[in-house]
This record gives sequence, structure tokens and C-alpha cells, in this order.
Amino acid sequence: MPAKQTTRSVFLYFLFKGEGEYLHLFNTVTGRKRKASKVLHCCSIHGIRQAASYFDNRYTVVIFGGKSLRIINAIGTCDDELLELQIITPIYDIKSWIWDAAWIYDNNRDIGQKEPLLLALATGLNAVVIVEWRTGNLRYVVQCEKQFFSTENSLEQKKQFSKVHIKLIGHEGAIFSITFANEHYLCSASDDRSIRLWKVEESWISSVKRRGKDVSIISPLSTLYGHKARVWNAQLLPNYVISIGEDASCLIWNKEGNVSYSFNGHEGKNIWCLAISPDGTLAATGGGDSSIRTWSIVSFYPQIISQKITLPTTIDEDFYEHRGNKQSRCEDFPRSVALWNETSLLLMTDKGCLYQYSWELQEKHIVSSIWKLLFKRADFASYSIMSVSRTQKLVAIGSLRGKIFIFCKEDSSSSTIELEDSFPGKVLSLVWATNEVNCVTPESVLIATGPEGVMHRWATCAQIMDVNASNLHDVNSVIVRQKTSLIVCGDRHGSVYLYNSRCTTVDEVDKDSLPINSFRNLHGNNGVTSICSFKDCVFTSGRNGMYCKFLKTDSGIELMEKIRIASKRLTWIERLIISNNGNLIVVAFRSSSLVVWDTEKNDVIFQTECGGGHRGWDIHFLNKDNCIDGIFTYLKATKACICNFSLTNPTHKMILKESIHGREITDVRLLDWQCQRTKTVPYSGIVATGSEDTNMTILACIRINENQEFLKRLKVCRDHMSSIRAIAVSRLQNNLNAPERGQNVVLFTGGGRMLLKSWRLSLPARDNVNTEANRNNGVIGPTLLSELSQNENKYHKRPVAQKIHYMECRIMGLVSFYVDRSLDIRFSGKNIYFVAAACSDGLIRLYKFCATRNEFRSIGQLSYHQHCILTIDYIIHSSAECNASMPFLFTAGTDGRIAIWQIEIALLYRFSSSQEKENGEDLSNHHDKPIAVVPAHVSGVNKIKVMRHSMTTNRYHLVSAGDDTNIFLCCIMITGNAGSYTVTVLDSYIIKSAHTAPVTGIHFLNTGYLASVSIDQCLKIWRIQMKSKIESITMLLSGFINVADASNIDACLIGQNEWIIGVCGVGIEIFHIALLLG
Repeated sequence: MPAKQTTRSVFLYFLFKGEGEYLHLFNTVTGRKRKASKVLHCCSIHGIRQAASYFDNRYTVVIFGGKSLRIINAIGTCDDELLELQIITPIYDIKSWIWDAAWIYDNNRDIGQKEPLLLALATGLNAVVIVEWRTGNLRYVVQCEKQFFSTENSLEQKKQFSKVHIKLIGHEGAIFSITFANEHYLCSASDDRSIRLWKVEESWISSVKRRGKDVSIISPLSTLYGHKARVWNAQLLPNYVISIGEDASCLIWNKEGNVSYSFNGHEGKNIWCLAISPDGTLAATGGGDSSIRTWSIVSFYPQIISQKITLPTTIDEDFYEHRGNKQSRCEDFPRSVALWNETSLLLMTDKGCLYQYSWELQEKHIVSSIWKLLFKRADFASYSIMSVSRTQKLVAIGSLRGKIFIFCKEDSSSSTIELEDSFPGKVLSLVWATNEVNCVTPESVLIATGPEGVMHRWATCAQIMDVNASNLHDVNSVIVRQKTSLIVCGDRHGSVYLYNSRCTTVDEVDKDSLPINSFRNLHGNNGVTSICSFKDCVFTSGRNGMYCKFLKTDSGIELMEKIRIASKRLTWIERLIISNNGNLIVVAFRSSSLVVWDTEKNDVIFQTECGGGHRGWDIHFLNKDNCIDGIFTYLKATKACICNFSLTNPTHKMILKESIHGREITDVRLLDWQCQRTKTVPYSGIVATGSEDTNMTILACIRINENQEFLKRLKVCRDHMSSIRAIAVSRLQNNLNAPERGQNVVLFTGGGRMLLKSWRLSLPARDNVNTEANRNNGVIGPTLLSELSQNENKYHKRPVAQKIHYMECRIMGLVSFYVDRSLDIRFSGKNIYFVAAACSDGLIRLYKFCATRNEFRSIGQLSYHQHCILTIDYIIHSSAECNASMPFLFTAGTDGRIAIWQIEIALLYRFSSSQEKENGEDLSNHHDKPIAVVPAHVSGVNKIKVMRHSMTTNRYHLVSAGDDTNIFLCCIMITGNAGSYTVTVLDSYIIKSAHTAPVTGIHFLNTGYLASVSIDQCLKIWRIQMKSKIESITMLLSGFINVADASNIDACLIGQNEWIIGVCGVGIEIFHIALLLG
């Protein structure tokens, strides 16, 4: 399953996608993947071109890539969900690269009525090759004046040289695409970030006499600039121009040459391909993030109705005489605003008046409006805050003097209640909480904060709790459904607190003042802005461009992940809203604009200019059957602005295929794979991947049928500040047998800026697919990840010079193992993991991770390599003679040498919690030099792997993959006791030119077989023949992979001589390898 989408095309309600050698078919209405077929061999599909239909339900399609092409028939109707693929020709091989293809008809009248006669191919020979598509015979070659490459002798006889009559001059870079909308207009996209429109004279089309004349028959119309990088493709439609580019944007241009709309749902840096539906209403794009997205071309604009209102000019003289201030009403202005319902809002003015403004909409127009004064009080002059309950029956208003009033609205009457025992000073925040305790209705729970962090809670207008919590400001709270009621609060310092309120009746009061759980500075120094709850999850947001997801547990809440909005400019997240279908909507501010972000679409669904989020505003969503209506109101100057908008729900599936990563995948780990396939298990395996896009993704290999599987994204962890270079996996046992199902796996990730993270992943039990872990998030798979701890290497305590050094340094490789009693009896039940990181500054940094306290401790560093360390591996050597176990590290880098290190177990135990230093200094005084160094390559070593030859011997196989295209294999023997060990190289073997490019991944399948991968896009299986020495290494299998720039490989055994192999790079691909030995 490679990630790079190379091409796609839309037929009827179906979409064809070329991905590697395979052609995939999707239904754009249901979003389901129908089938996948291998149509090319050892090359990726780069183009899909459809001929006009010569029957109502049949299309002839050419699929090409590299130097190969194939013709298929797509048979189906609009009403038939099953579209059949019929391969009608073998694979044709052309002598040069195929850039594009076009069908040729006898005349224009035959288009749509008859079969095409010929197929024209634009090739790398700077020529157009004409072939008979049914037989593959070469008809002739139209060669341009300048020939870039020499042709074969067989082409020379059929070559026709054609003089270039027309040159379109204007672009300043390479032209990537050129398309006709009809015979009168064409469009070109270029490397210079521009799109140019050209007009073709009609007289030149109808007359062939102008062919030899030097006349201006094609004239430029306009030049469109809007992309921030290169433009890959542009399509002409009757009313729009649609373009895609390297900036991962799909732009829609109007006839005036302005950008009408921008689709930015793809992650990463590229949208590679674009397809338009036959009716011109739907666009499909595929990007470097491996996702497939569809966009509505005709309904991308939200329908907006805007109005600006000013306060009424009437004066209440008695009210102002009471204040001793006779000012005109025109000097009054609104202080705060809140939406009351779908057609009315509340305004609290600077003079203490609460107004209700109502309006009526008919056929998208405002036909009437009315003002109503609800009440007036001098206590609310100059300062007031408002909060409306979810049922829109209660409004809480707080004043500068600490008074809180509740305005109650019934069907035909209204009343005002003043809450007793409010605050001695300013009311800082008011929140109507969602209470899931049966004794109290949701609209009757109010939480308020005042000076010195005092928080009060009222239920049914009676105070039942008083909590003294310091530094609480802008509190947003959620009552979590548990046996005991829990309150989640956020303060102005970005921290999240969890309080326990054991109240079953309104008369019971809990005086606990300390939080039972806290997450300090989770959202930065600008505070927590919103908290909401949905099912078993709690979401919090802040003004650091990030929202967090918590899981409700029996003891409280547990932090699962930090999610950063894909748009880098959305750093001010103000509110989180859960839609009726469970989708999370993010309301944020970008500069002076309000932005509504849909987390499912990963794109902006509404944006309007409002002046910024520092002024009063409110927003409300109404979910209907075929559209999403919203109301946004804000204060600007002395006016209140109201914006009614409507978003039409698409009739097609927006995301046909979810993204995996937006950049290159750097590491892959096969976590859990099924040994025996059964119908009760919905997935084959679990995969963890890390990428340059700073994300770690958990994938499940989902089975469609016996022959088809696909990778489904389960979770994305977006907590790294820079790229993830390595993932290490630790289990309590080395294998996953039945007793361990459902237990936790600890993952460690490391990468740029020397960041080291730890995560917990819960693998579901296979014997019961109805467990809670299997039902997580509505899909069968593992539970979501939880962040146990993060380590920044005491960055904030280091001098400036060392800070710069740490920012430039990155972790290149990671290994970890669980420290149990087999290493030392003193570690029994300690729940400690050992982590070693290979770094780009030439150091190996050693850490101890305590899963009980969720914290890292630095225990030392090793230094031998003078340059960047690229890879690291480990073994735990156990000797029957001395009845002891000892871990050994193997490191290699750009110097071409492999260093072997002995790690003393006493080092882990010596620095207990009472002895560990806090300054991050080097704490190791044991073996500071490697016990052995093995020269392996003349250049960098990309990967190393170590495997024990036999459980009863001290021999190990050590293999490495290098930039010199060689594979180095040696047999080593470890001897000695716990005090001193020695390593002896018994034999070595070099596979010269194992690949035609640097070897980037190597892995032992067992002691007799190797798997290697290279950036030459080849996966090779090697057989090791060895008796007393290594006799030979022979290649058993070599296969083409669809992943470009392969970076790593992982494998797991699922049966006798049967493995699952995962390869990552620009994409990821999973192989099932079975060796039939005989």
C-alpha cells in the first residue's frame, strides 16, 4: 500500500486510482473500496486516460506508467454499483518513457459514437508515438526538430520529422500539464507557479491552409498566480479553472482570474493528481499523504446572510437619574453578546441594560426584527459577562462587584433570581455545566469563579459546593459520568484539573479543595479556552494551536493525545463543539478572522472577517438533514454583527481514503500479527509508523476478503515538535501468545530536537472481539494511545550554547527492553524500561524509564563514533555457565564501523530515585569504550541487526546494510562472565553490490534467511548457508516494491517459513512471504 497517489480518473459514480502497479476502484457515493487489480508490472501507474463511450455502459481506458501501457474496459451503469474491469490487451512496452496519452478518432463526429482508431503517446524521445491500441503495433513516430535521445533502429524507418509551427512563449519554467476545455481554449500549468490561459482562433481550427503560415493563431488570455509552489495540473471547466500544486492546495479560479475557493484538506506538501467527474460537479484529488478526497465544485460557497444592528435610541430617564448620570442612549454600547436561540440574541450594554434582539428570515432574507428590554441594573454597568444554558432557558450574568443574576425564561413569562453568597469581587467566568447525575437536570448546574481562584457551583439555584482552587480563570467544566461526579476545570495558565464532587442530593456538600488529578501547563501560558465531553472522551483546547483528548476511567481522566491543527496559522483555538453526528468542530481565530475547522474533513468549512477573538462573540450550530446551519455574532465598534451561514452536506463521500502520513515514513514496526486467520478477527495485524511529518500513526490491516486487505488508520499521535526518526517497542515478553492478549505495549519515539516520548498501546484480546478495546472509536482495533511521559533532556536548564546544540541534534535510532528479574532479582516488580538512543552528534544516550511514575531518567552516555550514529540494536546475552544475563548494544554510523558495548545491570539499579541527579550530567563510570569494533563498510552503515545463532551457544549473527550497496554479515562469539566479556569475530562475508543503490533496510527472518530493501525499489530475500563458517549467501527472491526511497524494513514470523514484511519510505507496503523449501 504505497502512499504516493500517481493518478486517478472518475467514471460514473466510480473513481479509479493508480497506486504503484495496482488499479484501485472506489465508489464516490458510499466511499467503499470495490476492488484492486494489478495491471502493470514493475512500474507505477502514472496516467489513466478514458476514451469516449461507444456504448452506454462501456468505457475504453488506457493505463500507462514508465515504459508500459495497458488497455482495459470499464463496464457498468450509474445505477449499478458493481463496475466490472475487463483487461483486453497485454502489457505493451514502449522504447521510451510515456509522459501522456490521447485517443485519436477518424473525425470529431465519431467521438462518443465509435471506437477510437489509434492511441497517441507523448514520450521521452521528444516524439509523439502513434500505436494501434488493439494490437500494440507501432504506426509511426512524429519527431520534433530537436531530438533529446537516440531512437532504436526499428523506429527509424517509421519516423516522421515534423516542423514546430507554434510555440507558446510565456512560462519561465517547465510546463507540467496542458489541457483543452474545448477547441477554443487551452490551459497550461508550470514550474513557475503560474497557470496560463490561451485562446485558439477558430479560423485556424477550421482551415488547414494556415498550417504553413507564420501567423498568431494562439494568443494569451490571462496569467493566474495563487499557488505558493509549483503547479502540477490545471483543468479547464466551462466556468472555472481547477488547479493542484506542490503546496497541497486545490484552487478554484473564476473567469476573472481570482481564487474563488481553496481546498486544503490534504496533509503534507503535495497534491499529485486531479480528476473531474463527467458532469463537472465533483473533483477528486490524491496527495502525498496517501489520502483520496472529493470536493463539490458547484456548492463550495457557504450561503451567508449578514446584518449589523445598533442599540435602540430610547432613554429611560429614571434609570440614569438613579445613577446620577443623564447621558443619551446613543452613547451606550454593547459590552457582551450571546446567542439566545436560532433567531434572537442577548446584548448586555455598558450602562447595564440587557436587550433581546429577534429577527425573522424568509427565503434567505430578513423580513422583520424587534428589540426588547429584559431588565436593567446599575450593578452591571461597565463590566458584565454572560453564559446561556444549553436548553436556552437560563442566562447567567456576572458583574464587577461579584453579583450573579439568573434570568429565567419560560413559555409565557420570565423572572430574575439573584444568587446568594456570590463573590466579594469581580466574577471572572460563568459556565453552565453538563451534569450526568440523575438528580440534577443539565440546565440547572452553574459553575463560577471569582477572585483568588475561588470556584462556586450552584444546582437548581442552590449552592452545593465551594472549592478553593488557586489560579483558576476562564473555567470550563464537564461533569463526567461516574459513580461519583467529577468536574474538569481549566485555568488561565493552561492547566487542567479534575475535582471530585460526591453529591447525590442538592443538600450534600463536598469540601475537598485539592484536585484529584492535574495536568500542568497543558495548553501553554495563554490558558484553557474550552472543555467538552462526548461519550467516553473529554476534549480541552487552548490558545497554543492544540487540543487534547482525555479518556474517562474509573479513577478520573487519562491524557490520550495532544492534537495540533494541520493549519500552522490556527494558533488560537477558542471553542470545541460536538456535532450531532459526533464530529468535532473547532472554532478558532486566524488574525482578524473567525475560522471553523472540521476535524473529519481536515479543512476550513467557514471563515469570515470579524476583527479577532478578543472582542465579544458567540456561535451556534444547527444540524439539519441536508445542511449545517450556523449563527455567528460578534461586536465591532458600537454595533453587533450577525452572520447566518448554511453549509450544504455533500451527497458524496468526502474522504474515500484517509491519510497515513504527509511526509516520508522513517520507521515501521509490526506490533501484532495474526498467526492463524479466522473469521472472528477483523484485522490481520497492527502497524506503528513514524514520519517526517512529526506524527506517529497506528494502522490496522483490515481484511476485505480472502485476497484483499487494506491499511486503516486507527490513531494519529501529533505530539512531536519535529520529525520522528525511530520507534522502539517493549513488551513484557518477546512473543505475543494467547495469555498476553489485551496487555499493554510500551512504545518509545525519538527524532528531531532530541525529543524522546513514551506511549502506551493496549492490544485487544483476540478471543473476544466484543471487548471494550476492540470496540474503540467504533472500529475493531487497539485502544487509543496514551502519553506516559515526555523528555526534553532538561533543555530549559542548559546554557545557551548547549541549547543550540540540542536543537540541531536528533535521535536517529532507538532500542528498549523491559528490565525484569532475569537480568537482576532486584528489578522484580519495578516496572522499569531501559532505553538507548543513537544520536546525530555521535553519542549514545542511556535512559531509564519508570512506567509507574511515567518519567525518564538519564543514566549516562557513551562516546566512540566521531560522526553521526545512524542505527542501533541490542541483545540480552544469557550464559548457562555463569547463570547471568547481560545486555549488549550494537551501534554504527557514517564511519562504516560497528561498535559493540557492554551495559552493566548495576548501572540501572545504582541510580535509584533517591540517588538520581537532576542536572542531566553523564552519570556513567563503567565501560566508556566499546569492547569490540568491527569494520564493515567503506561508507555509512544504514541499518544493523543481530540474531542469536542458537539458544545453546554463544554465537550471534551480525548483519549490516551500507551506502556502498553492500551487505556485511559476520558471526561473533561472546565469552566471559559477569565481570568481563570479550567479543570475537569468527567469520565474515560481504555481498558486494547486493543492490544497485544504497541498502537502507535489513532484517533477519531467521538464522538462515535475510530480507533487504534499497532505494532501487527492490525487496530481496537471501539464504545463508553456513556450517562451521559462512559458506555462501544466495538470493532466493527479488521483487519490485511500490515504495520509493525505502528507509526501513520490519518483519515478523507468522508460521513455518512464513513471514509478514513491512517496508516504509514514500509510503508503506506490507508483504506476505512464504518460502516453499524442497
